[in-house]
Amino acid sequence: MIRYDASNTEYNKYYEIYLALDKRDEVGIPVRAIGTLRDITWQKNTETELYHAKEAALSSDKLKYQFLSNMSHEIRTPLNAIIGFSDMLTITEDPLEKEQYATIIKHNNDLLLQLITDILDLSKIEADTFEFAYGDIDVNKVIQEVEINGQRKIKENIPLTITFIPALENCLIHTEGKRFRQIILNLVSNAIKFTKEGKIEIGYKVREKDMLFYVSDTGKGIPKEKQEEVFERFTKLDNFTCGTGLGLPICKAIITKLRGEMGVYSEPGKGSTFWFILPIQPLKKNTSIETDQLTLNMKSLTRAKEKPTLLIAEDEKDNYRLYEILLREYSLLHAWDGCEAIELFEKYERTIDAIIMDIKMPRMDGFQTIEKIRNRNNKIPIIAASAYEFSDDVSKIKNYGFNTYISKPLNKTALLTVLNEVLV
Repeated sequence: MIRYDASNTEYNKYYEIYLALDKRDEVGIPVRAIGTLRDITWQKNTETELYHAKEAALSSDKLKYQFLSNMSHEIRTPLNAIIGFSDMLTITEDPLEKEQYATIIKHNNDLLLQLITDILDLSKIEADTFEFAYGDIDVNKVIQEVEINGQRKIKENIPLTITFIPALENCLIHTEGKRFRQIILNLVSNAIKFTKEGKIEIGYKVREKDMLFYVSDTGKGIPKEKQEEVFERFTKLDNFTCGTGLGLPICKAIITKLRGEMGVYSEPGKGSTFWFILPIQPLKKNTSIETDQLTLNMKSLTRAKEKPTLLIAEDEKDNYRLYEILLREYSLLHAWDGCEAIELFEKYERTIDAIIMDIKMPRMDGFQTIEKIRNRNNKIPIIAASAYEFSDDVSKIKNYGFNTYISKPLNKTALLTVLNEVLV
């Protein structure tokens, strides 16, 4: 019996043919054969799919190994500085050394926080849970804030300036404000890393059907053959520069979800221009943002005339100590858990202006606690303080009756902004 595999590449069909000798003539020469023809396209396609699945699994294992290897290095690097200089901070008595050590610790805390944020963003992208909340934003205001923030990051001895050139006096757009700011901030931070002197320019152009945003620098530049690689994960053109190689890939993923595109123009030794295009147009001028700012100013004046009382439900001693430092202009009541928070609220309800409540607490968590407080008082502003960032967690927080939430680790500016919003 003879087996023969045949294929028709034009129609992507595969066949299996079996032939067996059935009859010979008087001298033994075969004169007839019988056989079968069987369509094996399904089996062949299955084999191909299994092969590709195996290759994908091997590739995935390599990526996981690369990820763990990179993350191990990137996490341990700032941790080493944080732990080492924290120990030194408790030993030294020299005020100048203490200031230097504290600065180093803060810098590495920022690096570690950015790393964790990037990892969480990457995991959301992989899980397709990168949800967006669209709204109207003031482009000029957002970029000006990034410009100021960038100026603070430039070291004193580096001759570098950051300039924002607005194309319009007023420019409102409807997009995902938080992600838009994240993109601009990331591009400016990268420009600062790789530009030792000269200038960084931020700007935008309004075109017929879209808007183009850009960040240009006079830094070291990127070779042409490497320009596409910078948008791939874990790519670091300079291994001596801090970072995970996740910022640009995350930015490109965000822009893709916003139905835009991203790229770079660069020349070694002359600098780079990172750009992205969004299919949007400026909105007609309205005064909502100016009105919001006026409202905030009025709230600030109100706050100056009185000292609001806040109930802080927080079971970690160090975290509460941070609240005390960040909220010196407020009177604070402290509850160690949900049960104590309810007791204090019932006792001082008339004097408490707002509640900041940790979600994860012993005896009674934040969700159980707010249910009991809301049964008694449905108007008191309650802010959830949570390290949870996934969309399901945020939805649950809002559904339970919290007015809003503040993400941990705590940031003074964000915390005061949230308090201004709820303390009317």
